[in-house]
Amino acid sequence: MKTLSDVLLIKILKKRIGDEAFHALISSENAKLVREFALSLVKSSALPTEILINGRTYEILSFLKEKEAGSCQEMIKQAKKMKASMDQYHGLHILAYQTDIPTCLRSKVIFIFPDWFASFDHIHPYYIRFKGEYWTPNRFELNNVSWDKKIPCFVRLKK
Repeated sequence: MKTLSDVLLIKILKKRIGDEAFHALISSENAKLVREFALSLVKSSALPTEILINGRTYEILSFLKEKEAGSCQEMIKQAKKMKASMDQYHGLHILAYQTDIPTCLRSKVIFIFPDWFASFDHIHPYYIRFKGEYWTPNRFELNNVSWDKKIPCFVRLKK
């Protein structure tokens, strides 16, 4: 059953692409081609593997699958293996220029900084996540890591 928002989206699409293109799009003869085209758009919307933050290029390295658990110490070891031991300097740089972070990453990833610790705690590293309207820094609780349906990632400065 179509909702009011579906009907509105159909009207908007028809207006944007014109009557002739819209009728070609909804024609049953073109269903296979339209489906292939739509799937190619979905596939091409994969998350970026690099981000440019105020002139610095960072690689995005996913290290755990969604909802896979891991202790802080395991994350730090994995980061060192991947040469992705980013510290406070990079975390604060990314936060300062957070408008450069692609919006498609907001509900998808958490950036972990395995070498960024509070001065009183060298066990729980910081991470950055999008919450509300901004990317914000947070610290991990030992053995209480919640990905909140986001993909945990390290970033590494690209040389």
